[in-house]
Amino acid sequence: MMKGGYLLVNTTSVGMSPNTEDILVEPGLLTRDLIICDIIYHPLKTRLLKEAQRVGAKTIGGLDMLVRQGVLAFEKWTGQKPRERIMRNEALRLLSRHEK
Repeated sequence: MMKGGYLLVNTTSVGMSPNTEDILVEPGLLTRDLIICDIIYHPLKTRLLKEAQRVGAKTIGGLDMLVRQGVLAFEKWTGQKPRERIMRNEALRLLSRHEK
């Protein structure tokens, strides 16, 4: 049993469409004590996230990072605060059309 927690963040394009079966970490190394964050948003659930969920690890996908970057960019360019929920829903709608 681990004391504390461990965070693994994939900041590469490994696992991004069209190479959705690629993975950075051998699935056997993943444990339920990990927090796995994958900043990839296409696919919404990468193989890394699926394997992590399979062993019971906490997972965080890349959609929220994409949306928050969009929110910040919109604010910088326009000086107006956008509705994050609407941006997230639209991103999810568009990305879901490309999911298998």
